[in-house]
Amino acid sequence: TNRYRLDVRVPSLRDAAWELIRSRCSRAELSDKGRMAQRLLELDGYEVLLNREVRLAIEVLRTPRSKQLIQLIERMFPDGQSAEGLGDLALHLGETQQRRFRSVEQLRSAPEIDSVESAELLCQQGWAERGLCIRCGRCSVRSFVALDQTQPDATCPACRAAQPYEVDPKIGAPQIQYRLHGLIDRAADQGVLPHLLAIAALRNEQALTFLIPGADVWLTNDTQREVDLFGIFDGMVVAGEAKTSPKGFEESDIEADVGLSSTLGADAHLMVATESIAEGTVKQARRFTSAANLSLILVQGENVKII
Repeated sequence: TNRYRLDVRVPSLRDAAWELIRSRCSRAELSDKGRMAQRLLELDGYEVLLNREVRLAIEVLRTPRSKQLIQLIERMFPDGQSAEGLGDLALHLGETQQRRFRSVEQLRSAPEIDSVESAELLCQQGWAERGLCIRCGRCSVRSFVALDQTQPDATCPACRAAQPYEVDPKIGAPQIQYRLHGLIDRAADQGVLPHLLAIAALRNEQALTFLIPGADVWLTNDTQREVDLFGIFDGMVVAGEAKTSPKGFEESDIEADVGLSSTLGADAHLMVATESIAEGTVKQARRFTSAANLSLILVQGENVKII
């Protein structure tokens, strides 16, 4: 015959990325952070993280939980448990903590940013909400009341006593408060937002990009590791680590992370932070990536640099 029918299925970047990572280990699945990040990717709007002032506003608004609680527990129990045990305890206690909220005045006092405008951008994106504050004189609980739940006769959400909304003394009227939505607040505390920042920055650089935002992998020797980012960027297989603070990159960690990227068959190693990474740290990373025959991709805030 002169005519043939061929059914060809071209894999998506998502399919290709998962096939690649699973081909280099015995098992791979989304990590806890990866599942959280994946849900935020599905909700869309994560490109707002490319705005530095928005990132700083999130840092001001986020509820400090795990790291601060670990420090407190370590001070209370200097001969205490393993680091993993302390982390689990801090996470459990942190889940019971009330979400932080900040007034307009408090946001305006934050350095380097127009925090109020940034908080409004977060509200427009659905990542934060506006509300009022009740500081109860009966039960001493300070509560956030979302604007759509305010009533003409205010009552304390904790004890139901009639209490006024907190007033701004400068204008003599209730003062607007801002609070992150629960998932965003948790993601900020758990260090998930740099994963999303990396995806937004790399997609902004090259549309043909797909990254798994956090995966647990079981290597062929049954060792379990976690990779923060793995996927395809501009035709390259990339893998690497994302940190909230660039100071979190220790030399031993960089060596291990580059080793994992190499094991997973990456062409380039990713280093991601919300701010600029110190030149000395970049030199350390370049030494390890050169030895592993990998390129180095730096995502520093919204900026992408390939070395």
